[in-house]
Amino acid sequence: SRRKSSSGPFSSQGELTTIEYRSGGVGLGVWKLIPLSSSVYAQWGGQLGYVRTENTTNSARSYSGFDLPYSSFETEQTDGFKIAPGAGVFYQFNSRFEAGIEVKYSYQSEKGEIEANYFDGTTDYWQPNNRDVKSSEAGISGQALVRIYF
Repeated sequence: SRRKSSSGPFSSQGELTTIEYRSGGVGLGVWKLIPLSSSVYAQWGGQLGYVRTENTTNSARSYSGFDLPYSSFETEQTDGFKIAPGAGVFYQFNSRFEAGIEVKYSYQSEKGEIEANYFDGTTDYWQPNNRDVKSSEAGISGQALVRIYF
């Protein structure tokens, strides 16, 4: 996925910020199907995947509204894994159409680094600020699914 946002022309405070976010990955899911009746089945299993994200933020601030005494440029690149075990119940209307619900617990962990540079125009001073970053998130999600087979 890719998302880009910008504050547009300079705001009344003299600030312009552009943020670009990219993420992607690849994974594999394995599910065990358990028939409960001729048209209802349960499933349990999970997914395991590799994830990679990149965030780029560029900011410029002007206190007078015209000049740019302060700018910052940051790029955060991380990669890691995601694991999501889950279970669900589905109803088959016919051989080509089914609907059901699925609940998953997901855990995602990523590591990487932030490359950052800050510029103060009043003193013409560049200040690099590179650092390592580590993040993780976990949660439970539910979804209703409709599957159509061709």
